Amino acid sequence: MTALKLPDESEVFRLKTDSPIDVVVTDDAGTEQIQTMFIYLLDKLISSDVEIEFEKTPDYGNEMYENVCKDYIQSLNRELKEAREALIKEGFATGEK
Repeated sequence: MTALKLPDESEVFRLKTDSPIDVVVTDDAGTEQIQTMFIYLLDKLISSDVEIEFEKTPDYGNEMYENVCKDYIQSLNRELKEAREALIKEGFATGEK
């Protein structure tokens, strides 16, 4: 995941996937985008462990959003680990990595 500015000046956190998922952090659309990201990640958790890493975007200069993104990734990784354990416990996922 990275923080970056889009051409329209929106600040986003981008989850890098085959079709990147952007969460705009500067407007109300972020709630729906976070839901889209969680659905994607939960689908991945059914078959394997998932850990998000921060990747710095070259030439991006908003240190505040980068720090928020890093903190968000830490929280998200804790939640993903707990969700994975619950999925395994409930029989919705296997314990294989």
